[in-house]
Amino acid sequence: MKKDLDDTLRVRVYNSISAYRHLSNFEMAMSYAEQALQLSLKLAYEKGEAKAYQNKAIAYWAHGRYDSALFYHAKAMSLFERNNMEAEYGEAYNKIGLVYYYTADYPRAIEYLNKSEQAFRKSKDTINLSRILNNMGLIFDSRGDYLQSEKYFVEAMKLDLSFRNIYEQSNKRYDQEHGGEAGFVKRRLLQKRLNELKTVDQGQPTLTLVSKLFEIANLYDLLKENEKAREYFLKSEIIYKELGEFLLLADCYRKLAKVAADFGNSDEARGYFLKSHEIYLENGYLIQLDYTFSDLAKIARSSGEFDKAIEYLNASVKLNDSLGHRLSLIRLNIELSSIYLDANNEAMAIEKANDAYELASQLEIKKLKRDAAQLLFEAHSRSGQFEKALFFLEESTRLNQIINDALAHREIAKLQIEYETEEKQKEIDQLNRISSLDASVLGLQRQVITLLSGGLLTILILLVFVSNRLGRIRSLKSSVEEQKNQIGEQNKRLEKRAREREILIGEIHHRVKNNLQIISSLLRLQQRDIEDENARKAIFEGQNRVQSMSLLHQRLYQQGNHESVELKQYAEDIFNHLLKVHHLAKTQVDQVNSCNEIDLDVDTAVTFGLIVNEVFSNIFKHAYQPGKKLAVKCEGSRVGNEVLVKISDNGPGFGKGFEKTRGHFGLNLMSMLVSELDGSVDFSNSVKGGAEVAVRFKLIQ
Repeated sequence: MKKDLDDTLRVRVYNSISAYRHLSNFEMAMSYAEQALQLSLKLAYEKGEAKAYQNKAIAYWAHGRYDSALFYHAKAMSLFERNNMEAEYGEAYNKIGLVYYYTADYPRAIEYLNKSEQAFRKSKDTINLSRILNNMGLIFDSRGDYLQSEKYFVEAMKLDLSFRNIYEQSNKRYDQEHGGEAGFVKRRLLQKRLNELKTVDQGQPTLTLVSKLFEIANLYDLLKENEKAREYFLKSEIIYKELGEFLLLADCYRKLAKVAADFGNSDEARGYFLKSHEIYLENGYLIQLDYTFSDLAKIARSSGEFDKAIEYLNASVKLNDSLGHRLSLIRLNIELSSIYLDANNEAMAIEKANDAYELASQLEIKKLKRDAAQLLFEAHSRSGQFEKALFFLEESTRLNQIINDALAHREIAKLQIEYETEEKQKEIDQLNRISSLDASVLGLQRQVITLLSGGLLTILILLVFVSNRLGRIRSLKSSVEEQKNQIGEQNKRLEKRAREREILIGEIHHRVKNNLQIISSLLRLQQRDIEDENARKAIFEGQNRVQSMSLLHQRLYQQGNHESVELKQYAEDIFNHLLKVHHLAKTQVDQVNSCNEIDLDVDTAVTFGLIVNEVFSNIFKHAYQPGKKLAVKCEGSRVGNEVLVKISDNGPGFGKGFEKTRGHFGLNLMSMLVSELDGSVDFSNSVKGGAEVAVRFKLIQ
């Protein structure tokens, strides 16, 4: 009997080691799972056998080998159900559902996640139930069914475990890979955790020590303290090498690469990404290998090495195709199409965007279908196929409207649920207050009963006193209840109207932005048919003016504040748009935006945007010189009610005959716009060379 007990304990230990190693060491995880399996079969220990099958399934799942994962999950499932292991088969259903989610088989993903949900509801496991509900929400969100996704997300929140909380519990390293959830963690909490870890005991076991060092590095990374992050990642690298923890070492290299990229050192970043890439490739870590393809492609694209970026993304396409990751295939083809457009290869851009469009249509993923349609519009426009371009323009606009209508309905539903939850809490608080008041009355009654043994006169006096007090309390309570009900109803109506108003204003901004986008696109199409170069330039400039207004409305509906826009961010949006339409890479331009935080009301922002558009457009037309890096500086300050914005470049500056050229439409437009703001504009050459435009205007009080 003692031996059997020792053997079952040994099975549990083998299974625990396998579960711990499923990500970092595939061979070790499989070896211990096999030992647990063989010993369980010998002992006829079905629970140990089931866990061994599950560990094999999870190891295969984590490394992208989905067919094998499904095979072993199926073997584990029958044993879990036979032994009433609800938590285990609930998790197995979840993993199977996620396999189908990654391969974009949404009906089967929902089927298995529903089974997982039922298992965790039955076992009353609210932590895992919340996680499953969020997974369901993510699937419906991917399909564009926002009302259904919100239903699952809100129920998860009601369990007091939002996606962020789950993320923080399941990943103590605060990694940023999974949907950027670490960004939700407040800075003070990160700092608090960092202070706890800083007192690292060098005498701890080596693996514990390096885990803490790596977590410290990640925290510094999240806090944007890059020098400190780099220091601790390098310390972690040394220990991971000594321990032979290759997967963790590769993860460390990826982190070092991202820190180097933040410093603007693309060569160092590429070197670290390649080191991690080699480890993943050598050890068959397919999912992680795919990450490095994307990382290397981003570095290559930002450096203007389009051929290299395309090479890495094509390798990623082959890998995801072999894994059956259809969702990733759509995204990769969209990225490839965009790069081909940057490289002026319209034919390949159309081919890749078509692949993405067809697969997104097949899987009914509206967001990605819209993105592919927008690329097809752009590519067909450039290649002169205007009939097809117009079709995809209408298609992308139609899809965009559907998506945003659904998002608006989702937001209304979310607000309604939040409001109802808040009202229920108010009712509970009110009932607690009433209960407390009733308890006070009951206490008075008990005091009267206690005093019944005293003199009759005293009792009569007390009874009269108590009766009067009770009457006053009831009257007061009734009056308070009536007033609270009236105030509550009024507040309810006002809050509902205010929220609906905010949503409607946001929707108006969005529709205005869409209409301006259509006008801009139609101008682009018309430009293709015009042979006169001056007319083509005029339409191009008009298109950019329309786009500057569109960017304003886009920022207003995205930020949620519909009353004002931040000057610095809006100027940045316009600059980035013009950089793109003039076909310049970010590596060809040094831009410094040192504007202070200045809020502009909507009317002022429209005029300001048109002025800034003219200034930046002139810089790209006249200051940029091939072979020389263009430097653009934008400074903004506010003194009292007056704003001063200075924009300068390192170009040839204004020529001697500049004053005579003020008949130019763009300059006349600037002067007219500045006068609308009760301001002034000055043109000059800076001491260091290059042109400088200074715009002064007053804010509306």
